[in-house]
Amino acid sequence: MLGETRLEGEDVLVLQNHIPVHDPSLEITAVDLDDPVRVEITGARGLSHLGEGRWFLLPRKGGMPMRPPRPFVQPEPVEATGQNASRRDDRVAHYTSYFQEGDVVNDLSRLAKLCEVLLANGVSPSALDEVHALAKVPSAAVRLLFQVGPSDLEDTLSLELHDGPQWSFISPKDWAEGFARQAEELHARLAAIPELADRAREQAHDAVAARAADILRLRPALEGHIALALQGVDPMAISGLARRLGELSLGLQNPEKMLQENARMIVSRQTSDTTFLHEVAAQQRPPGFDRFHEEWRGLIDAPIVVAEISFGLRPPPTTREKVELLLATHADQVGYEAALPAAIAWLASQQS
Repeated sequence: MLGETRLEGEDVLVLQNHIPVHDPSLEITAVDLDDPVRVEITGARGLSHLGEGRWFLLPRKGGMPMRPPRPFVQPEPVEATGQNASRRDDRVAHYTSYFQEGDVVNDLSRLAKLCEVLLANGVSPSALDEVHALAKVPSAAVRLLFQVGPSDLEDTLSLELHDGPQWSFISPKDWAEGFARQAEELHARLAAIPELADRAREQAHDAVAARAADILRLRPALEGHIALALQGVDPMAISGLARRLGELSLGLQNPEKMLQENARMIVSRQTSDTTFLHEVAAQQRPPGFDRFHEEWRGLIDAPIVVAEISFGLRPPPTTREKVELLLATHADQVGYEAALPAAIAWLASQQS
């Protein structure tokens, strides 16, 4: 982004050497946070003509995006609380509570549209308080994946790059809760249609399995999370998932063997240029892992570490651990994507 902007009264100003000044070349795309279909293109001054709304402002200069100022709200709220609080932490806490307690499907659909508008305008969805809140309510984040069409699913999954939910760290139980709530919501809608009522539950579960397959085509490493989640919703949905994908990972059937064989393959593909990872160390390892040299441990442990985080067996990763987990993924993406489903299935078997 070119620089920062500030909202003062009804005008958007550009900060130059920390001093707000009017820039006549500034263009504003205004999006109503409560109704993202309302989008207005305007200048930077006299924003009251936009009318009532909570307007998220996307400034551009010379066609390049600038950092957005705070929203322009009309009429001005009586109290600076909840979604209108002055501190971001308070606004995020408000949305976190709402996503945990409210009937959120309409708001998730609205949020999905908002994210699409921001991405289309070159602005990170991390600018939205609700995206930060979703990272704290993973079952609601899972339901967000059902609010977009197939062509927009990749953008929604990319929220993990914008301070949103970290999909691989979400527990299978939270995936299952998100799937189950989505299935119930779909069932209620379909059951209200007389011609569909008899098969409403079957069709709802089939729709959840179809979206699960869409997710796995883009994020195959999540197969373990999603397979366990679907079992909690409808055990028969696994066969539907396998039918859509052609087959499921062998790591779900014999996870210990897959982890052992995959570890050997990962090590065999490394070169002298491989970065050794010293912050990544699993708390539990399958038999045979100890025979690998400790310099390779980070690479082969990484999927198990992610699975341990997902199951709540260890705290969320530190910044350094996040960096090393990312390095492990890039060092051998094929190996990581094969190992993570097996790691999830293996840890699940250890807890049963």
